[in-house]
Amino acid sequence: MLAEIGDIGITPATDHPAQAYARVRELARQGAPDPLGLAVASYGQEARLSLSGSLGQCAYEDLFNASPCMDAIAPADLQRAVRLYAAQAARESVSGRESLRLMADWALAAPARALRLIDDPVSQRLLVAYGLARIGDIVDGKPDSARDPFANFEATGRLSLADAADGTPNVTPNPALQSLVAALQARDPQRIADADRVAALAYRVGRYDLAQGLADRLDTALAWWVRAKLAIRRGDNALAAQAYARAVAAFPRGDGSVEAEAGALLKGEQGVLSLSRGQYVEALDQLYRAAAAGDGAPPPEEGWPLSPYWNDAAYVAERVLTTDELKAYVDRLPAPPPAPSRPPGFSRYTTDQFYEWSRLNQPPVHDRLRQLLARRLVRENRVAEALPYFPADSD
Repeated sequence: MLAEIGDIGITPATDHPAQAYARVRELARQGAPDPLGLAVASYGQEARLSLSGSLGQCAYEDLFNASPCMDAIAPADLQRAVRLYAAQAARESVSGRESLRLMADWALAAPARALRLIDDPVSQRLLVAYGLARIGDIVDGKPDSARDPFANFEATGRLSLADAADGTPNVTPNPALQSLVAALQARDPQRIADADRVAALAYRVGRYDLAQGLADRLDTALAWWVRAKLAIRRGDNALAAQAYARAVAAFPRGDGSVEAEAGALLKGEQGVLSLSRGQYVEALDQLYRAAAAGDGAPPPEEGWPLSPYWNDAAYVAERVLTTDELKAYVDRLPAPPPAPSRPPGFSRYTTDQFYEWSRLNQPPVHDRLRQLLARRLVRENRVAEALPYFPADSD
């Protein structure tokens, strides 16, 4: 999201240092050698010039520690600093991204600060993107839980920031996000940048009217996703199913409204809705595809790779579909990919070596589903039918 807010026009300030920094960038654009990356760094250096107010020039420590120095800076200067840091971050600068993170963190810590940035489209997009991605809701009334992905793990089984929109009783909306949405709601809707992201944020904090009004204006994957959630909330599952279908159809276009890895979550939610509507085969297909999206992903450095959707797909396959329905579905799937070849000396592997090889060579979801079907067939004494679905002896 940061790259999207970076390529913007910035008119150099009239003071000499800012003009000098602008000249560095102009020389680089004209082809002058820049082995040290000074042109990119100049954006951040120029941004620091803007972080000055009635209490003097603010340093990194003032921003990190939210000292009074930062609060004394004029809104226009804060907004200019954000635009410069965004331009730096868009050029793949780690320093620029970190500076944006600190600016967003500082601004969202107090409603008055966010209000000083909200009028600028770049700053507005930064605060919304950061609020969605990096700030969770409040678990058990503990403010520190907003930054802790483990805070609600016992209740949800998910390693992620808490989300009040999930309806978990011990989670309440984050006041910082509520204040941000309230400030955005007071603006002209036509002046809201990235309205689909604002719609998602509004839905999360319970401003459903704003979420609906913004989502209805757009044809993006995220906007249709928000519409689907709003329809479910109203009890209109038929409309929700249509909205999910539109969201899934919009996703491959890569419209930038949803990150690629969120596609599996979108399919998973669609599967849950299909299950609630009694569309069991469709639910299995959607949950299966959500689980299969993780096939081939690099395994974690430690521990066993886990698919957050396989258990859901397996439940529908094992407990909801009839055996014949499951068999018909599996038979329609493409042929399974070849199993990974065994390395030399595999038969002499120790337990630890076998564990590590297995951890790095997990069977794809396709194979897991076939084995699940095989076990169901055996339990029903249909052994001859089951055999082709078990792995080959050499697998």
